[in-house]
Amino acid sequence: MFAFLPRVLSQSGIYVRIISIETTDEFLLMRVHSQETKLRGHHNTPYLAALERWLYLTNSEGMELKAFQAGSAGEGPFAGQIDIAFLLDPRLDLRAPLTLKSDALEVTFTAGEMVE
Repeated sequence: MFAFLPRVLSQSGIYVRIISIETTDEFLLMRVHSQETKLRGHHNTPYLAALERWLYLTNSEGMELKAFQAGSAGEGPFAGQIDIAFLLDPRLDLRAPLTLKSDALEVTFTAGEMVE
């Protein structure tokens, strides 16, 4: 497993802060944080707006990975924390800029320095 310290290059739409990026043999795992909520359903239940649409990870070569799984901690000290898993494609260059995007957000970043 490898961990990286991401650096944001540009951002638009819903504000998300990229906290960490890790890789395993199978997945690229991202942890982001967002406070923006929307209301949903008959009871107007708040949910994180960043999770309203599918999340994708793209690169400048046109590769697009759809989120394999995304989830969040709704309340308490971890409120706003979103964990996203993408199946790791060996063609994905983690040294090049990547973009996390959906219909509501776009964040271009580099994975940054690898940490142990």
